[in-house]
Amino acid sequence: MLVLIHLALTFGMLSLLAVGGGTAVLHEMQEVLQQTYKITADTFVHVYSVGQLAPGPNMTMVLIFGFQIAGAFGAAIVGLSFFLPSSFLCFWIGRIWNRIGDTPWRRSVQSALEPISIGIDVLGGLCRGQGGTGWACDHRVGSHFVGDYPLYPGEPGVCDSGLGWRRGGD
Repeated sequence: MLVLIHLALTFGMLSLLAVGGGTAVLHEMQEVLQQTYKITADTFVHVYSVGQLAPGPNMTMVLIFGFQIAGAFGAAIVGLSFFLPSSFLCFWIGRIWNRIGDTPWRRSVQSALEPISIGIDVLGGLCRGQGGTGWACDHRVGSHFVGDYPLYPGEPGVCDSGLGWRRGGD
């Protein structure tokens, strides 16, 4: 029972962070699954590949993790926890957004959020793509978005945002 509650809370939190695209939380999901449920990086990549190949949204792969961890109930809990919170949040924000109308304030907020969401999405994909090279993505959402990163192999570098690189093991 505690496993189901932990799965619900974990994937509910990831859901709220992944509004608009699950790619942004892939690294965090992998870290949580690896540390808490001993899901290896290879298993994560294989399940992610199945999610890419299967018809429908690619993030339905979370159901496989729920099933591996806690059976059919785990898959149901993870599915509801991962898809419902962000859906309700989007619905609620969408209603407010429509009430605001075409005001200058709305245009300013929308213009400010566009590059942030693009950067999170792109760098989340880069983190996944660098997985086999010994580099790890340092995922700390909420920190600053710009930092130093290595320009040459062997040069130490850190981007303290979750949106950059950290030398594995440093």
